[in-house]
Amino acid sequence: MIRFGTGGWRAVIGEDFTQENVRRVAAGILALMREEGRTDRPVVIGYDRRFLSEPAARWTAEVLAAGGVDVWFMNRSAPTPLAMFTVMNRGLHYGIEITASHNPARYDGVKLAADLEARFGAFRMAEDAIRFEDSARKAAVERLLLEERRLPAFDEAIEHVGYEDGCKVYFKGGDWTLCRFSGTEPLLRVCAESSTEEKARSYVDAFRSFLGV
Repeated sequence: MIRFGTGGWRAVIGEDFTQENVRRVAAGILALMREEGRTDRPVVIGYDRRFLSEPAARWTAEVLAAGGVDVWFMNRSAPTPLAMFTVMNRGLHYGIEITASHNPARYDGVKLAADLEARFGAFRMAEDAIRFEDSARKAAVERLLLEERRLPAFDEAIEHVGYEDGCKVYFKGGDWTLCRFSGTEPLLRVCAESSTEEKARSYVDAFRSFLGV
């Protein structure tokens, strides 16, 4: 099953992360570009050093190229921020990075980068990283958010909540906030994006107050 989480799709290599599903995701991105009328500029495609990342990047490039979209293919592995920087720096509509970000090595994924500021105006972010050494406290937070699925009393109306990668709350006005544990460090990360830094900070503070951290 293909489910999109934060910025893209991640899955276990050999289970859901397969050539067929990578091509399906690429076809979906191509369909989105056509629907938006944004096939006039190249798409930059990069990949990390995980097993299968480079082949998956090539499968993605093949689908887009067959659909008439020019592809800028990175000739070696590169971090995700480089793909995002290229989108912004070269005025592209989209970029794609084959990576599973913080997830364990058995995962891989497709991360989509878009020039959202050019379309919707500037966004501001707030982010806190709270150190979590106590496994019992971590389990209690995960139970509260992911099993009981309780949330802070936000002022904004909620559109929907995703649980594919922690707990991500999407608001009707386009803002979002995310609370999740890092997969590589003993950290709880709480971040948010809004049209103003003050509003983004209010979402982060609401989560922290609710969790007592």
